[in-house]
Amino acid sequence: MVLSPIYHLNSEPGYSLNIKYVVTHIKQPALKLNNPLHTGCTYRKTTKEVISVKTISQLLTIVFLSFTVLTGASLPTDPVDETKESNVKTFTVDYLHSNVGFKVRHLGISNVNGAFNEYEATVMVDPEDLSTLKAEATFMVGSIETGNDRRNGHLKSDDFFNAEEYPKMTFKSTKVMVGEDGAFKLHGNLTIRDITKEVVLKGEMLGTGMGQNGMKVGIEASTTINRFDYNLKWDKLTEAGGLVVGEDVRIILELELDEQA
Repeated sequence: MVLSPIYHLNSEPGYSLNIKYVVTHIKQPALKLNNPLHTGCTYRKTTKEVISVKTISQLLTIVFLSFTVLTGASLPTDPVDETKESNVKTFTVDYLHSNVGFKVRHLGISNVNGAFNEYEATVMVDPEDLSTLKAEATFMVGSIETGNDRRNGHLKSDDFFNAEEYPKMTFKSTKVMVGEDGAFKLHGNLTIRDITKEVVLKGEMLGTGMGQNGMKVGIEASTTINRFDYNLKWDKLTEAGGLVVGEDVRIILELELDEQA
């Protein structure tokens, strides 16, 4: 099949140019004439069909895309909304009204709760637009508190966090997905010991208000991790065969944030 373009100017209202493509189909088998003067000569029968593209919008689309492909030009993009960026504020933690906690199953029948008492977090967001949300945080492993000194010491050992060699846990957001009524899913990288994995914090903005030094924002979020993924490896079993300390750990963030001056 051979496709050949033919260009023809047209003065019809609404059109400026017609493109006609002549399609030649070669049909087999070839025909042989019985004329003895043409012995050994072979002919092929052809048919022609005409395809017309009239709409000017279709023509412009074809020309534009062809130009883009041939020249490597980029397609137009939406302009950057500088107003959105200018409304983003930076917030830090009000420690008197915040908590970074966790809970884990004990003996398969109840939960043990704990917290990290020393941490830093920076949150950047336009309170009117959660799609701008970004966050970074550092948690000091040595500040872990479960209400029992012996258990605290065990958690700081190499069976769990190894606080001496890996004194910090870190989180850095990578993207956010916004739901309804202040809900969001904040994706980011969580590093514990020397292992980094992606987690998703599911949360919501609880509200905003004005404090003595500027705007305040309340955020609550949580995620669940498998502690074995981060080499928190202690795996003692009960007599019934279950884990003394469960493998899934729920991390819970309850933060009241102050606008940074």
